[in-house]
Amino acid sequence: FSRYPTMAVGYLTASLRQAGISVGVLSPLAHGVPGVAREPEETLLVDLGRRVNYLLAQAPGEPLRALRRGVEHLRGRQERRRLDDISRLFLAHGTGRYDVVLVSAYLMYDGVCEAIGRACRDAGIPMIVGGSYFADSEVAGSWLSIPGLTALIGGEVELEIAAIVQAVVEGDELTGFAGVWLPGGRGRPRPPLRDLDLVAFPDYSDFPWHRYPHRIVPVLSGRGCGWGACTFCSDITSSAGRTFRTRSPDNVLEELAFQSRRHDARAFVFTDLKLNSAPGTLDG
Repeated sequence: FSRYPTMAVGYLTASLRQAGISVGVLSPLAHGVPGVAREPEETLLVDLGRRVNYLLAQAPGEPLRALRRGVEHLRGRQERRRLDDISRLFLAHGTGRYDVVLVSAYLMYDGVCEAIGRACRDAGIPMIVGGSYFADSEVAGSWLSIPGLTALIGGEVELEIAAIVQAVVEGDELTGFAGVWLPGGRGRPRPPLRDLDLVAFPDYSDFPWHRYPHRIVPVLSGRGCGWGACTFCSDITSSAGRTFRTRSPDNVLEELAFQSRRHDARAFVFTDLKLNSAPGTLDG
């Protein structure tokens, strides 16, 4: 992320540390790997580029279409270099001082996870990969062949992540944990987490605050969507989107005060799928 810390990593870090487990966070941004701005600033140059791209895509002649393909190829190479930088960063960081490696990933990072998995396999260190879309058994199944993979997590496991990590380190069986998929296809979906107030506040202390343009703290007041029925929306089928659950207003306000004191921050971004799914929470 390029504008504020990664919430999923903050939640996992807090849950593990609450259980007395030592955690080291490797943030690519802290080592010079740029993040991706989801909504880049609208400038005249960006607008011009969009118009030229559209004209080239609609051009009748092959030379102009070939030019557009060439531009796309160059952009793709730049993206691949960024992914390669993340892989090299992990390899340079070394694995010798860790008992287990946890990777939080979007689906486009399959290549990065494969590189990290090979390094973990060679070092004899278990690797767990997690992400919201591994809640889908078909998606999870396509990732289970990643080299070095010990387990794939697709569920809201904050309350059990410490037990899962402990079991992996001790070599215990993981089939008892819902939302954990194992090589070979074993696993079962995890029901949504109901009482969100039980989850520890995310720990963002390891993120490179000096590299962000503003001190913005991400906050989630509820998970899922109060509608949860739109056919164009893929978020509602992910692990966090299944059904809607809200935190209490007091719990949200307590986190705002906590994060503000801890990070000297006054700006917050709510990343809820739909912020007014629970009007009472929003009013509070």
